[in-house]
Amino acid sequence: MAKKARTAIRQLIRAVGHADNHDDGNVRREARELLRSVQHVDFEEIQVLTSRFVGILNKAGHRREERKRQEKARRLAVADGYRLIELTVETLRSTGGELGGLCVAHNNWEGRGYHRALKDGSSEFWRLEKHGRVIGLIELDVESRKVADIRGKHNDAPKLERRVALALLQALDATGDDVETFAQAGAFRVFLDGTPQPDAEAVHAAVPHRVFALLGTQTR
Repeated sequence: MAKKARTAIRQLIRAVGHADNHDDGNVRREARELLRSVQHVDFEEIQVLTSRFVGILNKAGHRREERKRQEKARRLAVADGYRLIELTVETLRSTGGELGGLCVAHNNWEGRGYHRALKDGSSEFWRLEKHGRVIGLIELDVESRKVADIRGKHNDAPKLERRVALALLQALDATGDDVETFAQAGAFRVFLDGTPQPDAEAVHAAVPHRVFALLGTQTR
């Protein structure tokens, strides 16, 4: 009982300090309401009210930290009006929603897997915009620097010209070799400093191949 009383007193002291000075208006209101209620309720109700206040205070703290992370988010200008914006968990969810409800927008087991990858630093997530309008979401594997996934509206692949795809890879210091969208655009890391366009196209077994000249040799 004494321990519970000490805990309640500590929270009441916190409420006194936040009633007029906290930057979140909801916290200030709850703190003042808690202090007014103390005179009219029993100890058990005080415990309930202080516990509620602490929960609201903690949520306000999480929101403040999220705003700080968003302010620090990197923004990378790319060619022709394209822009990359690094995402936090909150902005990852909202971007997924803007793109038609991608799985990252949801707090289910699949969505939380992406959220954990962002939190533990194994993946970066980037919002791809064109002239201020979101057109894609890019997941970058931090260790390999490979683009693990790229999704557009409703999970479709965003249409990117090869030079734009190359500019995105250069901005992210990434390689897109394993991603179909980048492979179709011919945006392989090995060509970043090489020939900007294929020298010719060849057909083998009815399948077209791009032929590049690299260091005096031809590769398919």
